[in-house]
Amino acid sequence: TASIDASQPPNLLAAGGASGAWSADGTWFAFAKDGCLTDDYDIYAVRSEGGAIVRLTDSPHVLKESAGWSPVANQIAYSALLEDSQGLLLLDANTMELRTLLTSTRDFHIHGPRWSPDGRYISFSGGGGHGAC
Repeated sequence: TASIDASQPPNLLAAGGASGAWSADGTWFAFAKDGCLTDDYDIYAVRSEGGAIVRLTDSPHVLKESAGWSPVANQIAYSALLEDSQGLLLLDANTMELRTLLTSTRDFHIHGPRWSPDGRYISFSGGGGHGAC
């Protein structure tokens, strides 16, 4: 991260971070990051002033373009491959409670969840795979 007035040196994340999102109060930054020895992603968070990176999920199937932090609550929406489908999941960053909001077939990809400004809706990109239109 970098301050827009360049008054502070940038905070750098370890290699492998993707798809970041700020918490509503600006104190946390969530992002997807792959494992050191694998391409499996999980959702992590770090305080805006820096410090230790906290792992929020423990799933080998989080999609890297998927972290979206609610603008009004401490919840993170993300997409992941499930056992026989793909899902849009909601993680409460306070309680670590996980809910599945919707599922689709594995051939319909859910990407990039984004919250409405009031936190009532989540939009996402989706599309077919393997030659589907």
